[in-house]
Amino acid sequence: MCILLSVLAVCVYAQAPEYTEEDWEACRRIGRSVEAPHFFCDCELTNIPFEFPVDMDINDTVWFSGKLSDIQDGFAAYWFGDCTLTLEVYAFCTSKLPTISIDVPANRMKELSNEMITEMLNEMGTTARELAGSLEPRIRVYPHDGGSGHVYGYPFGEGPMSTCEEPIELHPYVTYVSKETEQAYRMASKDIPSKGEAFILWKQTTRKIYPGEIILTLDSCTGEEFGRATMTDTIHVLQPDAEVLKNAKNEGRSVWMQVRHEEGVTGRVIWYFNPKYAAQTDTVRNSTCRGKSLELNFRKYEHDTVFVDTTWVARDTLKLTYAELLFREPKQEHDTVWLEPASIRHGYRYQPTGDIFHEFGEYEVEVVKPNTCTRAILLYIGDINHQSLDKTNADRRAKKRIKDGRLVIEMDENIFDVLGQKIINN
Repeated sequence: MCILLSVLAVCVYAQAPEYTEEDWEACRRIGRSVEAPHFFCDCELTNIPFEFPVDMDINDTVWFSGKLSDIQDGFAAYWFGDCTLTLEVYAFCTSKLPTISIDVPANRMKELSNEMITEMLNEMGTTARELAGSLEPRIRVYPHDGGSGHVYGYPFGEGPMSTCEEPIELHPYVTYVSKETEQAYRMASKDIPSKGEAFILWKQTTRKIYPGEIILTLDSCTGEEFGRATMTDTIHVLQPDAEVLKNAKNEGRSVWMQVRHEEGVTGRVIWYFNPKYAAQTDTVRNSTCRGKSLELNFRKYEHDTVFVDTTWVARDTLKLTYAELLFREPKQEHDTVWLEPASIRHGYRYQPTGDIFHEFGEYEVEVVKPNTCTRAILLYIGDINHQSLDKTNADRRAKKRIKDGRLVIEMDENIFDVLGQKIINN
């Protein structure tokens, strides 16, 4: 419930109504008569009704009012400031203590779905939930130590539009909701840590993951590119070059992150610095026949490969998996086909592979089918008129070679010329 009402506080902005000095004096008299807290009149007279979207600065105490029903479909709020923001929720303006109080650190984002809000309301009990739905709670929002910041508020699954021309701030550990097909964010040099690694995570809540492309450049969207990846799952990460980030920090250069994806897709991008690594690492050795694939951490592999797979575990923690994947070559089979000369001249299609042959002879072919072991076949296509010379079985195959400067066919203990005439009998 804390987060629910705290984000409600930053998701509103409108002009407060004007009141005369007489109005304020009347309010103060009422406040004194009921022994209300010192902020009673600010709470009563300066509260602002909210509506989405929100895009506002906060540099002093602000009061808001609204109904919980306005945000029950979920919401997302971003707070970019140079200080902590305190949000206090009061059931009434006469309440001396807040029902809920929460401190929001600088440069953070909060997001709640409809399911999460419903669960919070259910925990209050039936009577309290019904009462909360009918009241207009007051929320007091103020930055600490004279600080200031900027707030964006959106319905759940949406976020502020950020473009190459008008980018919003990019901060570590903030979840950026990307609903538009192209978004761009800018990280100032002061926000780049002076040392350490970084990684970027692409998250989606749907079962089917739609790829998101992330592009990293310096100084602008069209600046020098130093990182690019197509994120096809929610556990693999893009790890920018730490040396490039360090140099950008030292040289006062900005880092830009562009996010692209299909229309209708909503993704979330998070940039982490100085990741932790899980104490336990995995070693995976696996093999199969060529033609099939091996899967590791939601990715498929079809060729021999030895690598270290880096995946996301939770928050700022990564895990390393040492993998060795091998694909066995197929054992060669033999096949023989006898044809009339007229058939080979018109082209013979070998059904298992679809290859077309126009000459008698010996050929190496492969039968390739999806997710099936590849078959390697040594195919001999012979003239049926010379079949008596070429009778073979699985262990008897014609072999071509050069003897005394001419091409001959060697089979069993006999040698034939290319026309099938026996020329030597050993």
